[in-house]
Amino acid sequence: MLKHIHQRDMLKLWKEFLIKFKHVLILDKEKGNIMRTIAAKYIDEGIAKGRAEAAQELTRNLLKAGFSVEFISETTGLSKEEVVNVKNNMDY
Repeated sequence: MLKHIHQRDMLKLWKEFLIKFKHVLILDKEKGNIMRTIAAKYIDEGIAKGRAEAAQELTRNLLKAGFSVEFISETTGLSKEEVVNVKNNMDY
C-alpha cells in the first residue's frame, strides 16, 4: 500500500516538474540560455518566498508590540485578511 502511495506522489511531483520545465524551455528558446533561465526562475521564486516569510515575521513582531491590523497592513503590504490570519495563528 505505501509503495503505491509513494509512487503516486512521485508521479505527481514529476508531472509538476515537467510542466514547469517545459514552460521554462519554451521561454528559453526565445532567449537562448536554458540554464540561466531555469536558475533565475528558481532564484526569483526563492526571493519571493523569503520576502513573504519576512513580511509575516514582521507582522508577528508588530502584533506583539500592539500595533493595529490596519497599520500593519499598510506597513507590510499584506492584506488585512492576511494580517488577521497571522494574528489568529500566533502563539502568545
